[in-house]
Amino acid sequence: MNSWIESANNPLCHFPVQNIPFGIAAINDGNPRCVSAIGDFVVDLSLLEAKGLLPGSGKNSVLRNPALNSFMELGT
Repeated sequence: MNSWIESANNPLCHFPVQNIPFGIAAINDGNPRCVSAIGDFVVDLSLLEAKGLLPGSGKNSVLRNPALNSFMELGT
């Protein structure tokens, strides 16, 4: 499977579309929140959720938390 992110298609890439990890990062405003890596990029999951591209609970979304605990407790 190929990605629209060119660096994720490199066979030596640690974060191809088949291996997209979750983590915490402080992006732009310095507030840590849930992110995911793909290729050479970090995707702010709280921003995707705020734009309606991911389901969530709006202002109180677990994706805005500075830790993964609440997000991981959601399960599958």
